[in-house]
Amino acid sequence: MESPSEKRVILIAPDDVESELEALRAVIEQANQLRPRERLTVWNWRTDATPGMHLDGPQGLTDQQMRISEADLVIAVFWSRLGTPVGDAESGTAHELDLAWRSWMATGKPTVWIYFSKSNIPQPAYKDPEQFPQLDSFKKALPKEQTFSEFESVEELQRDFTKHLGIWLHENDSGCAVEDPPILKGVLAPPDVARTLQRPKEIERLASSLRDAPIACLRGISGSGKTRLAAQYGVSPLRLVEHSRDLLWYEVSPGGTLEEMLAMLPQDRVGPAGLSPLTRSKNLLTTLRLRRQLLVLDDFHEADKTSYTPLLKVAGMQSCPAVIMLLSREALYVQDSTEIAVRAWTATEVRGLLEQLGLSTLNDELLKKLTRKTGGLPLAVRFFWVLVKEFGRDPKALLEGELSQTHLTEQWYGEITAELSEAEIALLRYFSLAEPYVTEPVLKRAQARLPRAQRVRAFMRLQTLLLVESRGSARWAVHPFVAEHTLNDTDDGTKSSMLRDLCKFSRDGIRNLKPNQMTHQSLVAGIRAARYAQRAKDADASHLITVSIASAAKRLGYYRSLRELCEWHMLQGDCDPWVEYHYAHCELIIGKPRHTVMVLTGKEWSDEDAALRFASARVLADARSQLGDLNSAITGLRAALRYDPGSHRGALAAYQQAKATLARLLLENGSLAEARELAGDLARTTKDERSLAVIVMLLGRLDAVNNPRDAEKRFRLAMSKFHSVEDRRGFAWASRSLAEVLVQQGRVGGEARKLVRESVSICSRNGESTLEYVQWLQRMRKVYMKDAGVLNLIDHETTRVSSDLGSSTHS
Repeated sequence: MESPSEKRVILIAPDDVESELEALRAVIEQANQLRPRERLTVWNWRTDATPGMHLDGPQGLTDQQMRISEADLVIAVFWSRLGTPVGDAESGTAHELDLAWRSWMATGKPTVWIYFSKSNIPQPAYKDPEQFPQLDSFKKALPKEQTFSEFESVEELQRDFTKHLGIWLHENDSGCAVEDPPILKGVLAPPDVARTLQRPKEIERLASSLRDAPIACLRGISGSGKTRLAAQYGVSPLRLVEHSRDLLWYEVSPGGTLEEMLAMLPQDRVGPAGLSPLTRSKNLLTTLRLRRQLLVLDDFHEADKTSYTPLLKVAGMQSCPAVIMLLSREALYVQDSTEIAVRAWTATEVRGLLEQLGLSTLNDELLKKLTRKTGGLPLAVRFFWVLVKEFGRDPKALLEGELSQTHLTEQWYGEITAELSEAEIALLRYFSLAEPYVTEPVLKRAQARLPRAQRVRAFMRLQTLLLVESRGSARWAVHPFVAEHTLNDTDDGTKSSMLRDLCKFSRDGIRNLKPNQMTHQSLVAGIRAARYAQRAKDADASHLITVSIASAAKRLGYYRSLRELCEWHMLQGDCDPWVEYHYAHCELIIGKPRHTVMVLTGKEWSDEDAALRFASARVLADARSQLGDLNSAITGLRAALRYDPGSHRGALAAYQQAKATLARLLLENGSLAEARELAGDLARTTKDERSLAVIVMLLGRLDAVNNPRDAEKRFRLAMSKFHSVEDRRGFAWASRSLAEVLVQQGRVGGEARKLVRESVSICSRNGESTLEYVQWLQRMRKVYMKDAGVLNLIDHETTRVSSDLGSSTHS
């Protein structure tokens, strides 16, 4: 195997910017994942220097090991300090920068980047007679050849550094960049526009829109050519240098969620399953900027826009140019975005399109009339071409009458479909129902419904008449205008039959999978199958699929998709109790405990519904406790636990989880003795690993006051158990508790400090936003007031959580 080439990156900084250096390391690590054949090796004296002796003292030893003249990139970060003085300079960092500058003057390398923080300077820095004034003087005295960048927060530094690193890697590319995996080349590739008329002026407008805002919205009515224009931008020499790689293209299904879109991407782009949509969105945007790619979300007006909030929120905070473009038929009013409408085609462009299609005999008068009556809609022009070229219609006769634009397009579409055979109509209907496009297996499934002799001919005929379009390798789709009008002319029975067939086809791929075996892709197939069933108004099939994928959907973070499926059943009236439970649980998870209480309060369960009784009681108690009604939560959970769980395995597990929740609530309410007794009893009897981890946590919290050493052992055990069942929230809870008990024993540095930083990082990725977490952050802030690195991290996380709690309370 070919060994990877390397570029050396050196990070230099005083000791007050540890969070900033970690943010830079995270970006570099992502770059390495994307470019495995060309790695960036990072050197920093805090983590990579080794002890030893040198005639010039510690700084001489550091210089020897750093080998700054051999580096490709040197990055310096400053906030409130210049650093500790050394023999020939005001600080070690200043000395190292001087070495880098001298090397650059002599050999042209390394490249030197300097970042200065503009965030609030800690009060002690203003009182320091040496540090802050020296830093200010140093900044003013930089060499005239050296430029610098400033940032307000760690996030802004990370965004800017990602952009700068992407440009630097592109300029210094040695041809080792990793290719896109097949999933991106096929499923997420843009439509083929090799034979499409180019619109250079519109592409320039689009490029300007992308340059001026972090998000761009391209709007146009159905048939206006917005999809082709966006795809043309991706291969045009007029595209921005920041979008030099192929477009990443995603066609949004009706009601499609962010989670479904993220599921189509490999983990090296968005992070592993279990991370919050917000964190996966951050990873995706960082990857796009590093790879110099633009993500296009086609038909975004069809999306569940609420679910896309994390992605749009993070994208809006990015620097320009945009790495996301939304295509929509309607105005979107997305914050921090620019929005442009596709302009109508001119007569010159209409002529060019007709000539490209093979019709060059239209005179100027008819051409102007065609342009005026169609409003320059390329879809209408294509229908005109089909009627003239394929069916021999008279161009002049087609343009007679009062109809224009959409009405004329509808008339021409009707005249074309009137010439189709029954097999061609059936295939077009099937294509119109498939979401969001037709793949080769779906095509074969559709063709199997036709007489054998007509299968290939019908498909070829639809492509010839421009009713079916290629959307990349082995993907086809019909234009939304065609799909809408085709289905309007289809009776409900035929639609229902085809939707059931699509449902069965989507479901066959996951039929034998257990919930813990489901991947993101298989879960999306299940969600799509349930949606097909719901469109067919087949409540039984939808119910079976929804219940079978519910636990996997919650495990993988598809709360909004599952909630949407459950909500459809609730609106039908006679809803299955398990569906109501999953709906209420999703409402609790996404921060709507009041809705959870409304759904589950007053429910009565039979003895056969024991598992449901205990699961619902546990979720209801959690919702009430989040609303501050702790006594009501405990009383309701006690009442439910009076029932016998019986011997059913599912009921026993739900019963034990409910008892563990009760023990936690008792502990929060100050009933320490009862909480200890209940936790101890469960520890001896439970067989559910997650419940056991919760119980160990509770016992540890009970020991924390008087027996911190015992509590420490329990928290370590709980961390191990939560890790084994892949419970990230539980793992973060245990690590926070372990950090606090270490601090309680006076062990503030070392492991405790590392645990605090790791806990905050995990909770931030998980989107943790509970009052208990805020209180923990406040306690840790008091402990690490003099540790600038930890303090900066905690303050930033407190701001995020407080904002999330405010939004949740409002909802």
